Amino acid sequence: MLWLAAPALALPGGQRLTIAGGGSFPVQPSVMSDVWNTGFIVSGSLLWKAAPVLALGVEVSYLRHPLDTAAFEASIRDQYPNVSTDGHDFWVVPASAIIELDLMQWGVVKPYIRAGFGVYKLGTTDFAASGPGADALEEQVADAELTQRLDDTVFGTLIGLGLRTPITPAIGLTLDATYHVVNTAGESTHFVPVRLGLQF
Repeated sequence: MLWLAAPALALPGGQRLTIAGGGSFPVQPSVMSDVWNTGFIVSGSLLWKAAPVLALGVEVSYLRHPLDTAAFEASIRDQYPNVSTDGHDFWVVPASAIIELDLMQWGVVKPYIRAGFGVYKLGTTDFAASGPGADALEEQVADAELTQRLDDTVFGTLIGLGLRTPITPAIGLTLDATYHVVNTAGESTHFVPVRLGLQF
């Protein structure tokens, strides 16, 4: 287990490095869950112990939600009956300042709450269509209000709840669910990632 302990021993005292990944669930607006499927998230954070139960730091993540092509094609079937589609995945890169506050300890399991504020870069991958009317559909999707709204850099907030438990003297296992609110133009965009992580 020495190779597992090495990253933790390399960090200065009071610092915690976390690498996490999991699923991300679109919540709001309703078109998010209608058009995009459950996606994934990968994250990295570095936190400093400011007090015995309080840590401050930064976190950067990457989220991606694939287009639900079956649902999307069903919604355009009347206008484009023989068109197939691809691409148009929704992605987000949040960079946030984070606060984590430890709560009571249940044996070796420690629950904590987390909150943050940061900058969210949003966008969609290139949309592609094939079949009769494909060019017109591609233009329509590119000009759509939703596509334009999601191609932006805005502020957002997050709040969540997690659990932390040691798996070796130097490494901890984390599980958290975090609610993100992104201040996109018009209606705000909400999603909830659930992550499993290793903390060094």
